[in-house]
Amino acid sequence: IIWTYIKLMDDVNKIKFVIIGYEKTGKTLFTQYLDEGNSFLDFNNYHPTNGASYISRKYNYENIEYTLDVWDTSGEQKYRALTKFFIRDAHILLIFFNYNDRRSFEDAKQLVQFGKVESDNNKVACVLVGSKYDLELEQKTMDIVNEEEVLDFVGIYNIPYAHISIKEKYSNGVNELLNKAFKEYVKTIKNSK
Repeated sequence: IIWTYIKLMDDVNKIKFVIIGYEKTGKTLFTQYLDEGNSFLDFNNYHPTNGASYISRKYNYENIEYTLDVWDTSGEQKYRALTKFFIRDAHILLIFFNYNDRRSFEDAKQLVQFGKVESDNNKVACVLVGSKYDLELEQKTMDIVNEEEVLDFVGIYNIPYAHISIKEKYSNGVNELLNKAFKEYVKTIKNSK
């Protein structure tokens, strides 16, 4: 009986965290950052995710320790069918786009709708994540997604939004993103009861 209770408590604090989005939006580096921290990232030795990769990490939110089961899914179209499998029983869905790639934002808008439909229940918390924020500040091109259109979109779907960069001087956005994701998850659970 004690083992069953401990196991149930473990499951309550275990969160399936799925990261989806178009290719080259920073999902893999974000996952590596969660796993190893900024000092271990090698921006020049990048290898795209084939299918999906997995890490497990502890995270403390409002004085409760959670185990994050983080699934980083490939953004390549040939792996898109797998996305449905990973989001099926997700608790938190991070949907990435790259500020410098309009196609990635259009894809992210479709993935928000896809995530809401394909999850087993409406208890999945979606957060839209604009990545490579540092590049958006440094480069001004026609392909850049502007903040106004992002805010319009998240307003329509009533989902939180964060912009991040994994690079050291901007990396405080990672903790803000995790806090937003958990806040949305708690709100989603309360609203589903």
